[in-house]
Amino acid sequence: MGLVLASIALLASIAALWVAAEASKRAEGQQKKFVDAYLINIKQSISDLRIELNQAVTRIDQMEDRIKGTAEGSSNDIEQMKLEMTAVKSNLGALAERLSVGTTPPQNGS
Repeated sequence: MGLVLASIALLASIAALWVAAEASKRAEGQQKKFVDAYLINIKQSISDLRIELNQAVTRIDQMEDRIKGTAEGSSNDIEQMKLEMTAVKSNLGALAERLSVGTTPPQNGS
């Protein structure tokens, strides 16, 4: 009689382990899908920021070349360069803000 009960208990424990393993696989699969979807968005944001940053660097290089070429330039050229520098500064500020927003941890209850 004890052997029968022990066998039933062994089978029940094996079945419980199998059910737990299947539940773990399902949960892991759902978690992987969620993380992958989240990482795709992060990678796209980083790619967009990298493109914008490269464009800003290119504009700065162009302005440096123009400044070197027009050291004695007219006031109109200088004013135009100041406007472009302000625009680039604004773009870089926006990029820095986007980067800082992406690195702050989420607040619970806010």
